[in-house]
Amino acid sequence: MVCKSNDQTVKELERLQAILDSVSSAVFEISAEGDIIFANQAAMHMFGYPLSEFKQMCFSDLVPDKYKQGHQKHIHQFFKANRVGEPFTALLKNTQKILVTINISASHNSQQNSVIATISESLTLKSAQDDLDRSNERLKVAKEAAQIGVWELNVKTGQLIWDSQMFLLYGREPSKFSDTVSEWNNALHPDDREITLKKFELTINEKTKFDTTFRIITPDKQVRYMRAYGHPLMDNNGQVFKVIGANYDLTENFIVQENLKESLKNNRILAKVAEETDNAIVLTDEKGKITWVNKEFIRVSGYQLHDVKGFSPGSILQGKDTDPHVVRDIRTALSNKQGFTAELLNYHKNGTPYWLRDKDIPIIALTANAMKGDDIKCLDAGMNDYLAKPFLSGQLAEILHKWVFLDRRQ
Repeated sequence: MVCKSNDQTVKELERLQAILDSVSSAVFEISAEGDIIFANQAAMHMFGYPLSEFKQMCFSDLVPDKYKQGHQKHIHQFFKANRVGEPFTALLKNTQKILVTINISASHNSQQNSVIATISESLTLKSAQDDLDRSNERLKVAKEAAQIGVWELNVKTGQLIWDSQMFLLYGREPSKFSDTVSEWNNALHPDDREITLKKFELTINEKTKFDTTFRIITPDKQVRYMRAYGHPLMDNNGQVFKVIGANYDLTENFIVQENLKESLKNNRILAKVAEETDNAIVLTDEKGKITWVNKEFIRVSGYQLHDVKGFSPGSILQGKDTDPHVVRDIRTALSNKQGFTAELLNYHKNGTPYWLRDKDIPIIALTANAMKGDDIKCLDAGMNDYLAKPFLSGQLAEILHKWVFLDRRQ
């Protein structure tokens, strides 16, 4: 028997090391306990660790936390049978994750039970992952733009998972989130809780889509309107084990709708006030042309709307004996935003003259903004009342009602 000298053994080891360092794939020797015994240069380049650090690590350190249990199980199986081309999610030193394939074969090391793992970055998986990452980025941008929150509920355990947008929608801190369905239950508005939970229960029992609207109360006591969709997932027994869904905020839409309802209601009030008053009311456009008249105007003047629409009030109502000085005084008072009392001769449609006695016609100030002290300035300038823009039509209706019916109250 020929024994190899120490020099020959060293040379063979150096030759083997050179061969292993020349290959492009990462090569590891892993003990039965999962400890890293050896790593070649490609492994150091791929994962970012020097050999000295590798020798202080377990193979599970190269696996993201959520995959560790599964891969640890596979390592023990690898000692019993070789694995070829197994897909693998690897964790680099810089915390980046890459998709690789791993080949496992038993080591012929007589000193300890171990395996040889050869790891290569999968170009096919990488390309698919890149496409998926791009799709996820587009989806993320779309979700953020639409302010859509995504949630997932494990029906059996009650675990609730929210993405970052859900926390923003519900006004909650992720650090204080208990990951249980009670978080959602407690956020529901008391008046909506029972019916919303019944609808969700129906989704689970009947395996139907969850599609509803409800209100929530945030920790700072804001009331928000939410639209929710949910899709049930079934297990092998046909039972719902998980529901994945989305929420988005409808609060702004509801506010617009409520304001519209209020505006329509107030417009009806305004129209009623204008129609029922015994004062003649004329509305004009910005050029002073008539756009609308009430019943009292029609009764007093004899003109229907179609007779006067598009004309100035003076061109219709004033005639040869109308005092131009009184007309001038009225225009001056209006221009100076001052109240006035005047008697003006007007003419009926049939040509009959009649006196219009305007008793202290009120002037309402409609200002573009509401700075402090504006109301006092307006009243000091001779205005009878003051209303800042923007305002609801109901507010204008109240002021008109106040001044139009002033004579009746007095």
